[in-house]
Amino acid sequence: MPAEDAALAEFMRRYGSCTTERLAGFAGRTPSAAVREDLKTLSGARIVRIVRAGAPISADAMTDRLTVELDGDGVMRRFTCV
Repeated sequence: MPAEDAALAEFMRRYGSCTTERLAGFAGRTPSAAVREDLKTLSGARIVRIVRAGAPISADAMTDRLTVELDGDGVMRRFTCV
């Protein structure tokens, strides 16, 4: 991982927020353990939550949580920080 990505991830962790700006390239992939760690690092999230499209999820807002929505085939389609 480039130093600038690591610096951004550290900043985001320190200040408790999440961003999806650098995650577009992950759409269309499956969320393996290694991919989940990359998502966590690049988003600055402390928590990565994987959900299937249409599945019920809690409505609590957490600024340090990345929610990854999968389609019916288990492929990542949407990323939100809540």
